[in-house]
Amino acid sequence: MKSIGVPLLVNPSLPEDEATVLQKILASYQSTAYLRVGDQVLDLAVQQDVDQLRNADGQMVQIVADGGADAGELLTAVHSELVKRKCCY
Repeated sequence: MKSIGVPLLVNPSLPEDEATVLQKILASYQSTAYLRVGDQVLDLAVQQDVDQLRNADGQMVQIVADGGADAGELLTAVHSELVKRKCCY
């Protein structure tokens, strides 16, 4: 398991279909990934879970990738997508 903690920016600007983009990223890897905000676990492939990031502005988020040799690469891909969407640094 690999993880990284990042602070969310205030008022993250996530598009309405962000889970679709994250699903495509997840499909490219053998590992799985999810987000942890406090004690909540958010599924990256479920839009309702991704939408909850809008309510978590300024909080620390842990990106977790697990399950295969490519977990580090998946972690980097998810982090890069969140940075691209201006959700975190």
